[in-house]
Amino acid sequence: MLIGASAGLRAQTTFVGFGPTYSLPRPSFDSTNKASFGGSVVYASRKYCQLWTGLRLSYTSFQRKTDTTRSYYTNAVTLSPEARYFFAQPLDFPLYVHAMLNLSGIGGTDSATRAGLGLGLGVGYLLFYNSNCCGWFLDLHAQYQLPNLILRDSSRPSLPSILIGLSFNLGL
Repeated sequence: MLIGASAGLRAQTTFVGFGPTYSLPRPSFDSTNKASFGGSVVYASRKYCQLWTGLRLSYTSFQRKTDTTRSYYTNAVTLSPEARYFFAQPLDFPLYVHAMLNLSGIGGTDSATRAGLGLGLGVGYLLFYNSNCCGWFLDLHAQYQLPNLILRDSSRPSLPSILIGLSFNLGL
């Protein structure tokens, strides 16, 4: 009887999360745009205890600086496959590093093509993560984003930024 009951229980290995982000533009980008808000949605797997993989969709609505007459950027959408690596078991010490590949679309007042390909690196910490198989948790993370570092329109510079986010995650 006990074997039959435990066989029906299955560890939840996927989760979905969403939450606000705050983008801080870095050099070559901060002369035209100021810090801006956005949001992200993530679908990921925690099948392997210390290596989680997933897909993140982020949107940022950029705010231009009022004193600029130059071209500025209006928004960015990134679709990012990502991997998170925990140095210890997440239940013991929920600090991780993560890397992502960014497929980006960056809108601007210039005539450059929106498409870009870039990278992102970051760190994060899980809050209220106390169950390996179910429930909810918060994810506080900071990323250094280079959404068009590898591929971009030749007239557009790379657009680095620091992205800080907090997401609410729910096991599926």
